[in-house]
Amino acid sequence: MNKVIKALALAGLATSMTGIASAAIFNPFTVQEPGSNNLVQNATKINGTYTEQALFYNQTLSGPNTITGNFKTSVLWNAQGFSTGPQGQTSVPSYLNALGSNGYGMYATFAGFGTFSLDTTTHVAQITFNNGSLFGVWLDPGINDTFTTPAAGNQWGVTDPTSTDIQIAQLSNLLGGAGTLNPMLQTCGPNTLNPSGNGINCGSFGVTTGFTLTGAGSGYFIAPVPFYNVSFDSGVFNIFDPTATKDQNITGVLNATFTTVPEPASLALVGLGLLGMGVSLRRRKQS
Repeated sequence: MNKVIKALALAGLATSMTGIASAAIFNPFTVQEPGSNNLVQNATKINGTYTEQALFYNQTLSGPNTITGNFKTSVLWNAQGFSTGPQGQTSVPSYLNALGSNGYGMYATFAGFGTFSLDTTTHVAQITFNNGSLFGVWLDPGINDTFTTPAAGNQWGVTDPTSTDIQIAQLSNLLGGAGTLNPMLQTCGPNTLNPSGNGINCGSFGVTTGFTLTGAGSGYFIAPVPFYNVSFDSGVFNIFDPTATKDQNITGVLNATFTTVPEPASLALVGLGLLGMGVSLRRRKQS
């Protein structure tokens, strides 16, 4: 089975699982915030944004209307806040990104690799992560770090002026991931293909990774014990061009939820189901 068929089958499965994903309930957790006595209780999601440096290469005309190829990417994620509720729909007060002595930041770095398939008729691209070099999650007391954009596939440079950053988790074992870029969405644009578009939501994605707390992380994520061992990161991205052959900057929303899944096959199923939910929500916006 070639890459094109795999990508199309993956997209079809994600969409077919929309009903399962729509009923998904995010798992609760409790955070003991650093430098304060504040507990963030019953949070179900960490909301954030990301900046990504990506390179698409090995573009090949694989059929009359299909271009396939590879990509590598480096991602910097900055957490913005917590939310609660079955689908993380309600904001929770916290000191995350707050001003003052108790304020702190949280960031993660991630590098991934994979394949893509672009339909040149519909302009829709299917993105599949198939391996990666994963890094970790850190707290930034005082929110004073600066970041240096790397070449795609490398770790972001972090300058910590006060040497106070705390690693709270390790990311490992990329267990699956996929996404869909559609520049024709009403929420994407304006761009050259879609001049009437309005917004930066040009597609959805989901990536599942292993998630292991450090000793300091166990003092931050204090419940449940033991903590969840899988992070599911999902969101949207803005426009990019899979046919370009130079590094591109991609930004968007990326939110994190947690679960414990014992079998990789089951984990892949969960990931695809939640990705299907993103596709479903995007379609509702268009209707």
